[in-house]
Amino acid sequence: MLRKSLVRLSSEIVAEENTAKKAWHVRGGLGGTKLAKQREKKGLEGMGLMEAIALKDSVEAVMGKDHYGSKILADVVEKEAVLNRRWTDEEFQDGEQGNEERVTTLETQFKEIYSKTESLDDSVTLGHALDLVGAYLKNYKIAKAAAIMDEALPKCRTRGGVWLIKALNHASTVRMKQQRHAEALIMLRELEACIPYKPEEAIELFDMLYRNIGMALQALNKSDQALPYYLKCAHLKGEATWWDRWDVGYCMATVAFNTSNFDLLRKASATIAEAIPLHQLAEPGEHVMHAKICQALGDCYLALATLRTSSPTPAEEGEEKLDLDTGSLTVLSSETVPVLESKEYLSRAASNYKEAHTLFTDNCGHTNDLSGWCAASVALCLVQQSKHRESLEYLQHAIYVYSKSDIPKLPQLQNNLELLTTCFNQVQDPQVLSPFLPLLDTILTRLESPLLHDEEGSIAKIKRTAAVVFASSSDEGYRDKGLELLQKFL
Repeated sequence: MLRKSLVRLSSEIVAEENTAKKAWHVRGGLGGTKLAKQREKKGLEGMGLMEAIALKDSVEAVMGKDHYGSKILADVVEKEAVLNRRWTDEEFQDGEQGNEERVTTLETQFKEIYSKTESLDDSVTLGHALDLVGAYLKNYKIAKAAAIMDEALPKCRTRGGVWLIKALNHASTVRMKQQRHAEALIMLRELEACIPYKPEEAIELFDMLYRNIGMALQALNKSDQALPYYLKCAHLKGEATWWDRWDVGYCMATVAFNTSNFDLLRKASATIAEAIPLHQLAEPGEHVMHAKICQALGDCYLALATLRTSSPTPAEEGEEKLDLDTGSLTVLSSETVPVLESKEYLSRAASNYKEAHTLFTDNCGHTNDLSGWCAASVALCLVQQSKHRESLEYLQHAIYVYSKSDIPKLPQLQNNLELLTTCFNQVQDPQVLSPFLPLLDTILTRLESPLLHDEEGSIAKIKRTAAVVFASSSDEGYRDKGLELLQKFL
């Protein structure tokens, strides 16, 4: 009876294979529309990895590995293995301890899977490895993600197809988070060349790709080149989502600030502000993304405060640098942020930063990179408001996170240390430096890591500033250490 059922089932699979050859390549972040249609059909395609493995094992036990039904099921398992993203899709909004415990559980599960083959040559093991990388990236465990991708990417190149597409997506994200943006852009260009579909045939995939290319270009200070890619995302979908408004608005804000274009910056800020309620409507309860948009809006208000006290240029000058062809889409806000005094913009910036900081800390944990980066933004804003003692509290959090981070952002770390010296010079109390001393000690040790890429010469500046902080402290041991370090620089 079992044999007859399996033979009949194998016939159904053969029929399914002919219609599923293209559908399996794209799913979720890699283009969910085609797979969603395929899942509506009867058969095994999209049944789930664990179910596919169990059925394959049952078929092999009865018919043997060489039976065509076993071979078809093995193919189904391979497809489900590369599409598997159960761990990646977890929200990780349970706070620092909860998220850490969950990641530890996933690592234990992966070790059990890996122990069966001791190699990433096996499709199921490789698929789970990529899935674990997705979870690592969400939790900013960059070194662990990079270690897996160093081994997984060559394996995926050998397999080709969707394996390579998924691996390049993960690997480029790792490079971005390692501050190796030029390398990330090369990988994204390779990914673009690998995709066997037109953009309209895999909308979700190209939406993700164009957005990532835009982010890489922005990180390389090429915001004017990044903007067309963000607009492509909106044109591809036929509508401007909250994410499109956020991306386009922030990219515009960067160009506006760099060209001192006050009016364009007001328009960009209003565009980001409109993304907030749209996001809350689309994804209620998604606190981390809400925090990211709030932080972006805080950046805009801080930039407005800076330009308000300078000499803004006419609106046309910044717009000449941008390709703002939005067609019939409503991407940009029809409003602008009102003209306010600098102190009012600073107040709005502080409010958005603090809201974002609370959300990051509550949902991602105190040591998460997002929490630390936002703490640094709050600190900078408070210094602009001449609230130096309050700023030190947030600076301590920011520098603490940098001391724990896998891949600290070196220029930003240096900026925070300079901010610390600014606060100290205003407060003139050596005791305020005490909480920072062991953190800087840890950071100096971590600066020796071969994983760091110091393209801007930040490490020497960080060491010099740390030496100044040590020498200014009330602790005799650290003070002597600081003087010794300063002598080396002299």
